[in-house]
Order: sequence, then C-alpha cells, then structure tokens
Amino acid sequence: MEQIRTRFGDVDLSYDWREFYRKEVDRVIGHAIRDVAEKGGLHPSTVIDERVNSIMELNLEEAARYIERHGLPKPRSMRMLMAHGDSWGDADGTDFVYHSVNEDGSDSVKRVQDWINEHDGRYSSLFVQACNPAGVEIHTAKSFLVYPTATNNSKEIMWASMGIGNKILEVKTPSGYSGPKPITDPLEQLLAKYSPSPKPILSF
Repeated sequence: MEQIRTRFGDVDLSYDWREFYRKEVDRVIGHAIRDVAEKGGLHPSTVIDERVNSIMELNLEEAARYIERHGLPKPRSMRMLMAHGDSWGDADGTDFVYHSVNEDGSDSVKRVQDWINEHDGRYSSLFVQACNPAGVEIHTAKSFLVYPTATNNSKEIMWASMGIGNKILEVKTPSGYSGPKPITDPLEQLLAKYSPSPKPILSF
C-alpha cells in the first residue's frame, strides 16, 4: 500500500493498482513519455509515476464533485482508499475487506471499517474505491462517506464517481449530522449542481 498526496487530499493506493495504472499510462502515451523523459534527462518510469499521481488527483477532484452533486457541502479535505475489495454476508458473519498489496508482493487482507475508523474525523470526507459485492454497510461518526454498494467491478466504481453509469455509490452523512440530506434524485442533483446559491464548505 502506498500513500499519494495531492492538492485535493490523500490516496491509499494498493500496489497492484499502481502497477495497473502504470501499464495503462505506458500503453496509451508511453512513446510520448519516453520522448519527454529523454529530453529532460529523466527516467521514463519517473514521468509515468507522475502521470499516475495526476490520475489519483483527478479521482479525488471528481469524488469531491460527486458529493456536491448530492447537495452536500464541498469537502475541504479528503482521503481515498483504492484497492481490490470483497464482502460477504452469510451464517458465519458479515464483513467488507480490501487487499493491501505492497511492492514486494505481500498481501494483507484488512477490514474497510478499520480503515475508516483510523481516518474518521481527520478528513471531512472519506471515499472507498473497493468492490463490495455483498453490499455490506459501513459508517462514519464524523466524516462524510462515499462507498460502493452491491458491485464487483472496479471500473464501474471509477465511472460512477464521475457521475457516469449505474448508481452504485452510497453517500452517507456522519452520525449526528443535522444539515441537508443527500439528494438521490438525478434531476434534483442536476438542479443542485447548477444552483446559483453558494454551498457551504466542510472545514475539517
């Protein structure tokens, strides 16, 4: 697991996802990157990693917009978990977990709720990008929370965070929150998006 800092917040990125994005960047614009790296005296991998970090920054920016589209305050700080996930609910119990893969290939299975508890209140919003096929609920006490429900497709989660595709992301307010409730109707979301009235900003 690797932490990436961006202008919009922090991303906890599992190393297998880092490798996926590296390969995609190299596949799409690798030739141009090698030209730039050669002219600047840089190793191509350095430029590719910078590009991956830019993608993470875009993900966080879109996540903030996703919250605003639900008529909620714009988050001032965010943290995102991006990893492969799994969930289940059966006679043996219910849980939602993610794979924390490191550069050496080691893989630790951890509970998503534990990740939330660690960062709850330290950021105004938490965003989970990890598959949750059983639709297990998670919660926060102080931070806004966005997470996928009943989905097992990482790309669908990414598109949904940009407002494209199926509605598979749940937006939850923290316990004790007394402000406006999340808007779920698509037409009302559109009206909220273009409303001239200023939206408050979450300060923590």
